[in-house]
Amino acid sequence: TIKYKKNANNKPEQSQSSSSTGGLLKSTGQLGKVMSESVEISQCVARSLLLNIIDENNTFFDDYNIHLHCPEGGIAKDGPSAGITMVTALLSLALNKSISPNIAMTGEVTLTGKILKIGGLKEKLLAAKRCKINTLLLPYDNYDDFYDDEYGIPKYLRQEFKDVHFVKNYNEVLHILFNDCLPSIKDDGTNEFDNKYNNNDSMDFGNQSPEMPKPL
Repeated sequence: TIKYKKNANNKPEQSQSSSSTGGLLKSTGQLGKVMSESVEISQCVARSLLLNIIDENNTFFDDYNIHLHCPEGGIAKDGPSAGITMVTALLSLALNKSISPNIAMTGEVTLTGKILKIGGLKEKLLAAKRCKINTLLLPYDNYDDFYDDEYGIPKYLRQEFKDVHFVKNYNEVLHILFNDCLPSIKDDGTNEFDNKYNNNDSMDFGNQSPEMPKPL
């Protein structure tokens, strides 16, 4: 994912400065209809989180055009399970904060920020194992699948991962990946992030934390 502005010849160039003609999102990589819609949803969620919860003065999504490419463009891709990943990529770009390459995540994201169950969990975890991933962010509704030895994920595969987080909404992902970018703790012990989160009427993120994972 890169940000860019138009140069004097009206051609895109990668940029580190803001432009007044931003706000566009382009996606490439032979994406199917469902995945293309997921890109648009991810942009809406990332924009709302940035302005309503993280930093209302951050105008990144208005200042820059964004090109989101899914590699291996010769292979057709579809499905919504990359939603959580695309929101993370967009926020990483907007906040100028890199995410560890040892972290992998999957989950469909809704316009309200909820993370929905995905299919093909075992295949995704095998791919993560091959890439030497040690930390996972998974939908909370896949919790039982992850710990099902008979029909879900075998123990030998679960043990390949050091940390596994089960999330119900993107609010929890913010605390895991972007905690240092969230509003700081005040002297009275309250957190501006939690106040915005609990009082936000435009995005129903929920406020329940998942149960502690079972031992691997």
